Amino acid sequence: MTDFPEELEANLFLDNDTRMWRLELQGPAFVILSFLLDATKHGIAEKLWTEAKFDRLVKYDLGELDDRTDG
Repeated sequence: MTDFPEELEANLFLDNDTRMWRLELQGPAFVILSFLLDATKHGIAEKLWTEAKFDRLVKYDLGELDDRTDG
């Protein structure tokens, strides 16, 4: 995991009802940019990619599991 200077403050919030995310970042531009571009498995991009895949799975794929034919 990348270590970021103490000047960076980052908060990621999820509204569980709507699955809407809010990201708050505060710090010098170069630190924020480094944070956003962090491609490690613990970076914000990886976290959001994982959540986006989950949202897609829930929205598009799980509905098909309920389309059963009885008989």
